Parts: sequence; structure tokens; C-alpha cells
Amino acid sequence: MTEFRLLGDMQAWHADQQLELGGQQQKCVLAVLLLHPRQAVPTKRIVAYAWPPDPPNTAEKLVAGYIAKLRKILEPAGGISLRSRPPGYVAEVDPELIDAHRFTALIHQARTDREAADDEQAEAHLRRALGMWRGIPLADLDSPWLRDRGLALEQTRLDALEELAEIDLRADRVRETIGMLRGPHADHPERERLAALLVRALHTAGEPAQAAQTAAAAVRSVRALGLEPGRVLRQAQQDALTNQAPGRQAPSVQGRHQGRHQLPTPTRAFTGRAEELQRLTDTAQAVSEGSVGTVVITAIDGMGGIGKTSLALRAAHDIGERFPDGQLFIDLQGYTDGLDPLTADQALHSVLSSLGVPSQRIPADPQARAAFYRDRLAGTRTLIILDNALNTAQVKPLLPSSAGCLVVITSRGRLTGLDDAENLPLDVLTEADATALFHKIAGPGRVPADDPMLPEVLALCGFLPLAIRIIAARLRHRRALRTDHLAQQLRDEHGRLGHLQDDDRSLAAAFELSFRHLPVAEQSLFRHLGLVPGPDFDTYAAANLADTDLETAERLLDSLLDQNLLVQRTPGRYRFHDLVRLYARTLVPGPAADATLAALPEGGSNTATGPLERLLDYYVHTAYAADGLVNPRRVAVDIGVPDAGYLAPALFDLNAALAWFDAEYAGLLAAQQAAAIRGWHSAVWRLAWMMNNFQLRRGHLRDQVTCWQVAVAAVERLGDSSLLSPSHRFLGMAHARVGAHTEALGHLEQALDFAGHHGDVGHEARAHNALVVVWSEKGEDERALTHATQALRLYRTLGELPLVATALNAVGWCALRLGRYDEARAASEQALVMCVESNDRHGESANLDTLGSVAQGLGEYSRALDYFSQAQVLTHELGNTYQEAGVLDRLAQAHAALGRISEARSAWRQALSLYQSQHRRADVDRVESRLAAFDEVAEERPTLRVRGG
Repeated sequence: MTEFRLLGDMQAWHADQQLELGGQQQKCVLAVLLLHPRQAVPTKRIVAYAWPPDPPNTAEKLVAGYIAKLRKILEPAGGISLRSRPPGYVAEVDPELIDAHRFTALIHQARTDREAADDEQAEAHLRRALGMWRGIPLADLDSPWLRDRGLALEQTRLDALEELAEIDLRADRVRETIGMLRGPHADHPERERLAALLVRALHTAGEPAQAAQTAAAAVRSVRALGLEPGRVLRQAQQDALTNQAPGRQAPSVQGRHQGRHQLPTPTRAFTGRAEELQRLTDTAQAVSEGSVGTVVITAIDGMGGIGKTSLALRAAHDIGERFPDGQLFIDLQGYTDGLDPLTADQALHSVLSSLGVPSQRIPADPQARAAFYRDRLAGTRTLIILDNALNTAQVKPLLPSSAGCLVVITSRGRLTGLDDAENLPLDVLTEADATALFHKIAGPGRVPADDPMLPEVLALCGFLPLAIRIIAARLRHRRALRTDHLAQQLRDEHGRLGHLQDDDRSLAAAFELSFRHLPVAEQSLFRHLGLVPGPDFDTYAAANLADTDLETAERLLDSLLDQNLLVQRTPGRYRFHDLVRLYARTLVPGPAADATLAALPEGGSNTATGPLERLLDYYVHTAYAADGLVNPRRVAVDIGVPDAGYLAPALFDLNAALAWFDAEYAGLLAAQQAAAIRGWHSAVWRLAWMMNNFQLRRGHLRDQVTCWQVAVAAVERLGDSSLLSPSHRFLGMAHARVGAHTEALGHLEQALDFAGHHGDVGHEARAHNALVVVWSEKGEDERALTHATQALRLYRTLGELPLVATALNAVGWCALRLGRYDEARAASEQALVMCVESNDRHGESANLDTLGSVAQGLGEYSRALDYFSQAQVLTHELGNTYQEAGVLDRLAQAHAALGRISEARSAWRQALSLYQSQHRRADVDRVESRLAAFDEVAEERPTLRVRGG
């Protein structure tokens, strides 16, 4: 393996032999790549870093030549491979083989040790790191960028040296400290922290005169730069002059007041955020009490208008007295309309100027400027607010190294590059805090405490502080306005953002700033996501919508998530804040997009190219696959061929299918409505068909009615008469399940007529089977039996065993309702055998349920219990919660009849939970009554279970 040494003149060693790396420029190219191990570096950047200003025009070609020569030198030795990776090159090398990377990793580990109060480990890591030092890094290479990197590493070494000196002093290794610091202090007399440590060491060693002389010389060196020495050096000098114990005398009043107190005034209407304020207060207390060994960073992130700066300023004023050396506030202008974000260089110049450093004394070199800033804050207790940060690169040079400092950063994006930062993400306000904020802004007595419209106004504001402030201020200044007027204005989604602005603030403008700073790919996806009709979506939906691959979609979604333009409540699923969704929809292209979206062919979606078309394609085809697992016996329908770029999750079993439906259900409902609005009638009908079995098994009965009402209207506009019978049948059954029997009979009679007109025996039989349900629920069991018999006759002509079993079960049920128990049992037992033979588990569970009801009707409660128990296991495994609720209800009745009160109560409670989730009010009331007086449970006439069509 080849070892690379950058901490001094650049060298490469293999098997105790130094390799000859070639000329100056060739070594510069290698150094640039070694400082970016395993990272692709564009050729243009290599040239910019490896050459002095104004490189030759042939520099990029020269890079290729140098790489070829270096491969011949290095690759035979092993441990490194220089590869071409457009638009540049990458050094595939373990960072552990590069001393500069080992050096910084050891120092980082030492700081982690100090945070854990493990001085022994920190000392060991610091000594190992400092022992690798051979001199100024890359001193033999003539490149401004490499020289800056060398200086930055030198500053890191001095920081590490000072940290080690602090550990040594705490351990009373005074003489070792003096010996370690004399040379570096002579080379860097302007470093106040280093000088103060040497003064403390000399004073502790019993040399107060030498300590005072060293302090005086250091003060002169600092003043020669046009600066005033900081508190730590002044304190060390004072201790030496008065011969007091080092560091024990409190700073003078004069010294305390020399700090800079730059905090803007916080808003008087600040409300809520108690938990976040407490976290910041606890952090400040830990820093001020010295229980944290390194600088502490808290990064507050959240969407535009969430109140990040308000929180930071409120907290800063609360904890400011813990930082007597100053409270600095720097607006980095990351998201400021009309202003470019400050560079780190500009921010450093601004803060150093505010600390009293003359412009001519501020180093021009960025690395030296950052080191100078850290030195000014070394040993101080300073609070630094870095407000409105754009990214990690902007704030890193502004982080001090002193353990007594606290940095609070606010940013719309998550600063994921700050490994040591404590993240403090902000969500919208709670309803209680939002209410309190509204009242504060609107003014005392302006809105009654129990105003009935206020909750809706706050919800329409998305509980977002900026939106609430704007709308409450309007109420404060317009005395004729009332909350009902505000609610009316905000209900209009198209105009809501327009109402959430005033002469100085605009929610849309705040979102625009976030959007403007996105990379082009993220902007494109954000626009596409504005088309999503549902409340949330997954990676597959985003990939189909944007016509890209899954990996790219996931990367872009995570980027939008990090920028707080998306929210993630559940792993793998994404959503907009309501107001951000409205903004995203304003970015969807207008007429051109509408023309594309209107082009969906009714005969199939295989030629679809528009983004919403692709999304619907995904929903239709994936729902079709999932429905096949929910009901393997379903009737097949033509759904066309998916788009060539169609992507979908693999659904292998029933559980996966139900989980997909559960996650996507709200989106599927919204997609059907979106398709209906655009006149995409085939998609409307197909989505209703695909959701039908799932809705039945989950008890989404009201939704089922709505879906089929829209679907029937779409089928009538399509003019496909073959779809009329099944569509009216499904709508009729949906009406029946919610108790609308008149409407149900009307649609089922139409279904029967359309099937007869087309000579479709299958649909005619199914219509008869559906009429069984309605007439039975209306108490007309003879008419129900007539339809069941007709259905059985027609199904037998088709010769399909599962369909015959379905009709036999209906016959058995009707016979049960008529009290003809032997006939009911015979029909249902025959149907059960057929279901088992054909592996129809849905039919098996329905027949077990019927047989349980027969046994219960005959007083055979133990037998009934066995049938119901088997049916309950099956319905649960199949995810058919609608049927399971009824089975549990009847199971409880069997338990109660056997005197098993505890088991009855348990089964009824399970049934009640399912009834409640399915909004089956009559069943809820009945079971609640049973539970209230379970010891008086009486056998009641069973109710009909509804099976999917």
C-alpha cells in the first residue's frame, strides 16, 4: 500500500521507499485529488486549484497527461487508483492512507471525547494527531488554493495544540505545557488563546514575572494589529500581575461591557414554542456551566414563515446574560428578496468589523480570515446567531472553536453537513398556540375567546405563524371585518395565497424564495408535484409523474424534504403543507399543460405522455394488480397497456395489496375526481372498479357510493353499453350498504334490464344476487329467495363453481331468514364444499358465517361458536374488516348465549371498534347498548352480510 504524506512537503511512500512523483505541476494535480479522496473532481476545478491564476489554455489537456504519468508511478504500488469520472477524475484511495485526513479525523474524535468529558482519550487522540506534523502542509507546492489548504491545516494544528494545552493544565502537567507552547507562541504571537494558555502555565509554574512579561508582549502584538486584546488574554495578564490563582478572578465590569450586543428586538407577539425554548435554554445552561467541551451548535430549520428567526431571537434574549462577552447577530441573507446571500467571506468581514477590527487589519485570505475570527472568539463566552443561512458551506467558516460559545443557526433547509449540530426542526403551531397568537395580533377584545369561526380560519392558515400574523393584522386594522368574512375569503383555494399578504409580507413571496434557490431538477419535480390530486404520495407516484427513475425521484424528494418544501409524517410517504401545495399549483403550466392533459385516449393509456396521465396510469394499473390479490375471483376488465415508463411496487400477497390500498386510498379517490373534472371517463370508471373490493373489505361505504355515482355518469358519457349493467349494479349495492334501499332497487333493476338486453347471463345473475341483499334487508325474504333461486339457475348455466357457491349461500341465507333451517344448512354446506374445492376463501368465510347463524337459530350455540370462530379467522386473514365486524358481533352473541360473558364482551368490543371505523351508526348504537347491559343479551335476528360483487 502507498502512504501519502501532506503534512509537510508532499511525499508518497511504499515499502519504506519514497516514490518520485514528478514535477511541481504534476504533484499539484495529485494533491488536489488526494484532498478529495473518493470524490469526483471536475477537470476545470482541478485546473483552478492546481495552477496559479491565469493557467495556460492547455491546462485541461495537461491534467490528462499528468494523470496518465501518475498512474504509472502509483498504481503498481497499490492502494490507489486514478480513474476518469466525467467531467473529471477521482482518486480511489482509502482516506486512512493520507496523513492529512487521519490528522483531521483524530482531532474530530478528540473533540467528541471532550464532549463526553473523556480527557484521557482526547489527549491520546490529540497527541497522535500532532505527532504526525512535519511542517507547513504542502509547503513545496506553488498553488494559491493548496497554500490556503495548508494554512487551514496549520490553523487546525494550532487549535488542537491549544486544546491539548488546556487538558495538560487541568492535569497539572505545567512544565510540559510550557515546553509545548513556547515555540508556537513565538511563531504566532497574535493568537490570544495560545498566549493566554502560556501565561497561565508560567503563572501556575511559579513564574509570575515571566508570565506577566509574556502577557504584556502578547498584548503589544495584538495591538500592533490595530486590535484590543480579548477578555481571556486580559484576564491571564491581570492574574499574573496580581499573582492571583489563574482564571479564578471574575472579569472586570469594564471587561464584561466590552462585548458586542447586537441582537435585534424580538417580536412582542411571540407565542408558544415552549418545548423548543426549553431545549435552547438547557443548551445555553450546559455551555455556560462548562459541562460541554466544545463549541455547541443548534440548527433551527423549517419552512418559510414558520417562525425560525422569532424563536432564535426570543431565546437569545432569554439566555443572553449567560454570554457576557457578546451576542452577535449575522443575517446571512440566504432567502432575502432582492439580495444575494452573503458569502462566508463577506459575513466574516462584517462580523469582524462589528468587533472593532479595522478593515485594513482583516486578512484577505479566506482561510486566514476564518482563523482570525476564531482567534478573536477564543476563550470567550459568546452567543452567535447565524440567521437565514442558505447552506452548510456558508456557515462553516463562521463557527468558532471555543468551548464557551453557543451558535444558533436558522435556515429553511436542513444543514445536513453539520455533523455536530443539534437539530431543532420547527413544525406548525398547535391549535392552542395558533389561537393565542391570533388574539395577540388582532388585539384585546377584537375576537371573542369562543369565536366559532376562528378554528376554521386558523386551519385555512395552515397554523403557519406568518399566515396567522398577516390575517390577524388585517382584522386588527379593518374594524368592519369579522372572522366569518376571513373564513369566506380563505375558503377559495385559488385566491387564498392572494389574501395572505399585506404591504410588507407575502406568503407566496416567501415560498417563491425557497423555490428560486432550488436546483433545476428539484424545481421541475416541485412543479410536477403540484399536479398530485391527493393529500400525499410515494416515490413511485413521483417517479411516474416526473417520468424518471426511482433512484432519481427519491433523491429529489429527499432534497425537497431537506428544504422543508415537503413534509414526511410516515416513512416513504411525502406531502405538502396545505399552503405550499397551493403555491406549487400556481407553478403548473397553464394552457399548454391543459392541452396535454386533455389528450388521454379513452381506448387506453399506452400513448399517454402528460404528467398527470402518467400518474393516473400508475394508479389504475397498480390498483388493478392489488385488486387481483384482494379478490382473485374478480371479473377481468380491459385497462389498456401501461405507459412504457410505468413503474410500480411489486405486490406479492394480500397483505401487500391491502397495505398499498391503505396508503394510497385518499390519493385514489382524489385521482378519480381529477379524472372526472378533465373528462377522462375511462379512468373514472376503472378507478371505481379497482377500489370496489377494497372499499367493501375496509367498510368505506359512503365513499363507495360517491365513486360509483361518478363512475355511472362517466360510463353514460363513454357510450359503452356493456359497462352499464355492472356499473348500475355496483352503485345499487353501494346504496344498499348505507341503507338507501329505494335508490339501490332503482339501480339494480336497471342493471338487470341492461344485462337482459345484452344477453349477458353473468351480469344478469349478479344483478339477481345483488337484489337478494336489498329485498332481504327490507324484510321481504320471499322475494329475496326468488332472486337467489334465479341467480343459482343462471350461474349453473355458466358452470363456474365459485359463482354457483355464491348463489347457494344466498339461497341458504334467505332460507335462514325464513326460519327454514334444514334447507339453509343444506344449501350452505353444499356451497362450503364448493368453496373449499375451488380455494375460494372469501366464499368459505361467508358460508361458515351463514352456518354459524343457522346453528345459532337452532340453539346449537357451541356449534355456532365453532363456525363463527373459523369465519372470524378467515375474514381477518383476508383483511375483510367489513365482514369481520359482523362475524365478531355474532360470535359475541354465541359467547353470551353460552354464559361466557368475558369472551362476549371482548368480541363485542372488537366489533364495536370496526363498526366505528366504518361509520356504521346503527350497528354502533346496538353494540354499545349490548355492552352496557351484556348480561341481558337476547338472541336477535341476524343481519345479512354483504359480499363483494
